Amino acid sequence: MREQIEQVLRALIGMPLWDSGQAGIQWFEFGQKHNVPNIRRGKQAGTKEVGDYALHVQCAWRIVGPKGIVVGSTDRFYAAGDNPYYKLE
Repeated sequence: MREQIEQVLRALIGMPLWDSGQAGIQWFEFGQKHNVPNIRRGKQAGTKEVGDYALHVQCAWRIVGPKGIVVGSTDRFYAAGDNPYYKLE
């Protein structure tokens, strides 16, 4: 299964990651930007910007760069900066 996932995700290598968001799931937008109709409740409500590819993730995740981990799914629970435990509630 891992090999299949890695093979499919190879298409994203080298593409720009230009957006990410969360709404119950985490999503990442890759590639060139395109404007498409924004359909809400069956009606067009303007347009929205999407990428060539959108990756929707419903599990723990992390992005690793050449120098190590860049960001992970649980980072939103910690403060930014050198001391992520500073004033952590």
